[in-house]
Amino acid sequence: MTDDALYWLFSTIAQTLGAIVGVIGMLTVYKLQLIANNIRQRMEGSVESRKVYYPDTFFSITPEEFVESWFNLREPDSVQSDHSDSLDIVAALLNRLLANRKEIISGFLYFLIPNLSFIVLSILGLLHCNSLASWGVGIAAFTGIAMFYTFCSTIYLCYSLTKS
Repeated sequence: MTDDALYWLFSTIAQTLGAIVGVIGMLTVYKLQLIANNIRQRMEGSVESRKVYYPDTFFSITPEEFVESWFNLREPDSVQSDHSDSLDIVAALLNRLLANRKEIISGFLYFLIPNLSFIVLSILGLLHCNSLASWGVGIAAFTGIAMFYTFCSTIYLCYSLTKS
């Protein structure tokens, strides 16, 4: 490979991956906000209905604490079972939303680390195009393997973002 070809290759890789990280990062934040709003709405409705029976329990509680403590609390005898069943469904839904949020965050880290690493390597490659040109096929093979890995991590994150 020539100096110019490597220069354009590394420049294109850095710019393209930077744009992909920005767009997918925006989509990830949007999805996390949707999940947070859904959790907040479920919490507000459930906490308000539980304050009648346990007024000191749910004032400053996180969704994780709510799901954890929900199954430890027992309904008073005066509460009908259909009310308890609906709140059990809300607790199960909150548990699923929290698991979905955790999966998206771990998927984003799995996406972000290789992409940012490859952006940094591309920028360093820009600085040393003259010396890397003598590597020939080796630098092309390394670039192909790194691009495949970043592609796989991007597909994984997109899949976890589209799951409901």
